Amino acid sequence: MTSYLFIVNPNARNGDIGKMWPKVEEEIKKRGFNYTVEMTKEPKHAIEIAKTRGENFDVVVATGGDGTVNEVANGLYGLDTTFGILPLGNGNDYAIGIKLDDNYQRSLDILEQGLTCDLTVGIAKADEDERYFVNIVDTGVGATVSVASFTEAKWLRGFVKYYYLALKKLFQYRLVNTVMKIDDKEE
Repeated sequence: MTSYLFIVNPNARNGDIGKMWPKVEEEIKKRGFNYTVEMTKEPKHAIEIAKTRGENFDVVVATGGDGTVNEVANGLYGLDTTFGILPLGNGNDYAIGIKLDDNYQRSLDILEQGLTCDLTVGIAKADEDERYFVNIVDTGVGATVSVASFTEAKWLRGFVKYYYLALKKLFQYRLVNTVMKIDDKEE
């Protein structure tokens, strides 16, 4: 029987994931998944959980938003473990890009069926820091908006929140010099 590790970010979607998790977990139990749950406690905790526990499971499921997906992908990189997504965050940009949506029952259907796709992984380096990414890497206004989404406009949800913050931050932003290498070619 396939074993699953659900790495759950209870703070995703402004803390709503922590509140809705019991309902989601009830559905997982009802379907008969052989699973374990690990709740993240702080930023980057999902990286550590995936890295230290990932090899003990057939499938490790990022349960939250794009930030949780990024952290779990970073922790699993290099391990021979299937990466799953239960998109419950605000934007779920990556999940939407691979044709998932925020209906957790449909995402659980996909996990149950064992459907997989290839995953392209990039690497971003800044000074001494190095991170992998599966969706996008962003600098400039986009990165500023992403950081602001954790502390500002908490009354807004989903893409409306990001559009609002993008307009707000666009007028506050200062340019940053950036060098990009794609397939070892500097752009």
